[in-house]
Amino acid sequence: MKFFRDNGLTIVLVIFSALTIGGMIVTGWFVFDHELTELGTSKVDSAIYALSGNFLSSLFENWELEFLKMSAYLMLTAFLFQRGSAESNDPDEPSEIDEDLSNKPSDTQAPWPARVGGWVGPCEQIRLVIDSHASHHRKQTRKSIAKVSSRS
Repeated sequence: MKFFRDNGLTIVLVIFSALTIGGMIVTGWFVFDHELTELGTSKVDSAIYALSGNFLSSLFENWELEFLKMSAYLMLTAFLFQRGSAESNDPDEPSEIDEDLSNKPSDTQAPWPARVGGWVGPCEQIRLVIDSHASHHRKQTRKSIAKVSSRS
């Protein structure tokens, strides 16, 4: 169980990716076979379709939807761990961020969404995760630009 807890983010993303690609193969194969039948040619095996340019083209076009991929990643990192990842807390250590501030409504240090409670709190938690990841990516971009600039 510890393995699944420590690597939950990777496991879930691999499963979602495999299911998505499997679904694309099955549905694309049926459509492709239907088109071949209409043209009067013979049908192809699913393995042949999976290696065809038709499937690979649609697969890479879908991977261009990086916004969807990154938003799913951001949402999952709010709930799942990945040991050793900079984006994930240590699953064995309690985190200050995970402290439930709704139990402390009189704490003036707590942000207002935590003091208000209700549906506002979870929305604020998601906003903070997105903001945290955006900040991380800005830092990485600055480092990459600095490396490229120093080489010039």
